[in-house]
Amino acid sequence: MLNKSSILEVCNANEFVKVTFAKASGEVTTRRTSFKAVPGELEGKGMRSFKDDQVNLFDVDKMNWITVKVANVSAVVPE
Repeated sequence: MLNKSSILEVCNANEFVKVTFAKASGEVTTRRTSFKAVPGELEGKGMRSFKDDQVNLFDVDKMNWITVKVANVSAVVPE
């Protein structure tokens, strides 16, 4: 089972990571994320404090931060 620490560990160790999760609507989606490709003007935005059951990820395709419930994450795969 994935937890916040294991998700962040994979995301921090790899340049690009595909994260699969269920959205609030129930739709399952996969997003290409990266902590290393965050543009300078957006760097601090994702560092806000969130609940322990949430994780902030930078969506490379949308070029913005997204917040995902940890319990909804089903896969974290390095590219």
